[in-house]
Amino acid sequence: MCEQGERTAVVSGKLRHSADSIPDCPAVGDWVMIQDAETDGNAVIHHILTRSSVFVRQSAGTGKEVQVIAANIDTVFICMSLNADFNLRRLERYLTVAWDSKARPVIKNFSVTLKKMTLSNSMCEIVVLV
Repeated sequence: MCEQGERTAVVSGKLRHSADSIPDCPAVGDWVMIQDAETDGNAVIHHILTRSSVFVRQSAGTGKEVQVIAANIDTVFICMSLNADFNLRRLERYLTVAWDSKARPVIKNFSVTLKKMTLSNSMCEIVVLV
């Protein structure tokens, strides 16, 4: 989005060549410096501004490469149901990813039927501490 509205853009050859890995390329949420096209063509991305946060995950496969999901996120909402599918370890993984990204996690738990489920002390501690 720029003064002229929404634009499609391509990465400049210099930026593509100087990128050491895929995470160094533009991602969703990045603020970039562009050169706008004179006509209705694509703008050209010349520089990525410093990211305040970056939400990453391990790429598929056995490699060590990471995949950028989004950048410059302030808050991550973790929405989970407290039904029989609830998994404390999954919640911990989501919290770890959120904290590692430098975003602030907010947990939203949906309705629980206490007749069908009992809450363990460890889960209560996690919910209270966050």
